[in-house]
Amino acid sequence: MNDKDDTEVLINSNKPGRGNFVVKVVKKKKKNGDEELTNNDNDTITSSTTIVELLGMKRPFPQLKSLDMDDVQQRVLDAL
Repeated sequence: MNDKDDTEVLINSNKPGRGNFVVKVVKKKKKNGDEELTNNDNDTITSSTTIVELLGMKRPFPQLKSLDMDDVQQRVLDAL
């Protein structure tokens, strides 16, 4: 990745609601590669990879508690 790329790891980025846990890797890259990335730039290519998506969990969130965080970490690193 060069200095014209921007990558973020987002956790529950858009308030997915109660009982939900979502981890995504979002990559943004300039189409022409000549200018700096901005939040409102229409000249960017965005790709999103969902790493974890646990939806509608009931308390005490057994799916979240049993989640292998080492595996999640490795999947995030692989997506970068």
